[in-house]
Amino acid sequence: MLNLQGYSQNQELKVGAYNIGLGAVIGGVGSLINKEKKEKPLYALWRGVKYGALGGTGMYLGKKLSYQVNNSNSLAFAWPSKILHNAGASIVENASAHSKNIFGKWNFSIGFVRLSVETKDRWKLQGRIMPASFATFVIGCFNERFLAKESIQYGTPVFSFSSTSPRATSTIATTLSNTVYVVDTLNTTKFKIYAHEHIHVLQQREYVNINTWFGPLYNQPSVKNNKFVSTLSKYIYPDVPYNYAVYGIMYRKGICYFNNFHEFEAEYFATHRDVFRCK
Repeated sequence: MLNLQGYSQNQELKVGAYNIGLGAVIGGVGSLINKEKKEKPLYALWRGVKYGALGGTGMYLGKKLSYQVNNSNSLAFAWPSKILHNAGASIVENASAHSKNIFGKWNFSIGFVRLSVETKDRWKLQGRIMPASFATFVIGCFNERFLAKESIQYGTPVFSFSSTSPRATSTIATTLSNTVYVVDTLNTTKFKIYAHEHIHVLQQREYVNINTWFGPLYNQPSVKNNKFVSTLSKYIYPDVPYNYAVYGIMYRKGICYFNNFHEFEAEYFATHRDVFRCK
C-alpha cells in the first residue's frame, strides 16, 4: 500500500530544500564574485550561503502561503505571499551582492514595476520599469482583456483570453514575465489556477537575483561613469528571465509534465497535495 502521507512529506522536503538551496547557491556564488579583493574567499562564500539560505527560507514560506489563495477561494492571500517571498528574495539579493547591510534594502516586483526600499540611514523609495514585464503587459493590452479588479487584488497584471482562441487549445493559463493570462471560462478551478500561476510569478522574481553576479562588470569605470548608462539605470531594471532557460531544460510533455521542477513546485504549493511525477 502506498504511504501517501510519507510521499507528501517527501515532496514538502524537496520544495523546502530547493528554495533554501537556491537562495544559498545564488547568495554564495554572488558573494564570492562581489567580494573585495582583500577578503578571504571562504569567508565571502560562507557569508553568502548563510544569508542566502535565510532568504531562501523566506521565499519558501511566501510560496507556501500562496496555497491559501486556493484554500480560501480568495485572492486576498496573494499580496502577503508576494511580500513575504520578495522580502526573502531581497535578503538573497543583498547576500549575493555582498552588501554590508543584509537587511538594508528590499526589492519588490509588482507587475512591470520594481520597487526598492532602502532603510539604511533614512527611508528611500525608488521605482523602476522592468522592460520584459512591461512588454508582456503592453502586448496583453492590445490582444487580450485586462482584468483590472483581479489584477489589483492579485498584485500581478491579469488578462483573460477567449476559449475560442488558438491559445486555448494548448493551455488554460500561462505566466510570462510577471503577467498572467487565463482563459475566460475558468470556473471551479479558478483559484487553484491563480495559486499555481502565482508561484511562477515568484519564480521569476527569485531568479532575477542572478543579475547581482554581474556586479564587477557594472562597477567597471567605463560602465559606472557612463552618463547614459547611469541615467538609464535610474529608471530601468533588466528583468532577465533566467528561469525560462531552466524551465526549458526541464520541460516535459504528457504524463511526465510535473517532472519539470518549476511546474511541480507550482502545483504542489497551489494544492498541498502529492503531485504525480514519473520516476
